[in-house]
Amino acid sequence: MNTLLVTYDRHLDGPAYVDLIVAIERSSEFVEVLDSGYMLRSDRSAGEVLDELLHVVGPDAPIVVLPVGEGAASSTAVPESLRGWLSA
Repeated sequence: MNTLLVTYDRHLDGPAYVDLIVAIERSSEFVEVLDSGYMLRSDRSAGEVLDELLHVVGPDAPIVVLPVGEGAASSTAVPESLRGWLSA
């Protein structure tokens, strides 16, 4: 299971923004972090998740999907009950 950080440009708005959020929340186990980011737990790679999201909102959408490896990150923006994701 991969832990991924998905971020997007807050200037993305309208139907594309709504479609992006729906696609992120439908894609896997997730938690919203900050205003423009999500942590996901997924069997798919960062590239696969990015491809799926770009298919929803268009190829030029400003989206970043990064894998979060063991011990690679820590955050107060992630609920304490899910912080294990950051070291899993």
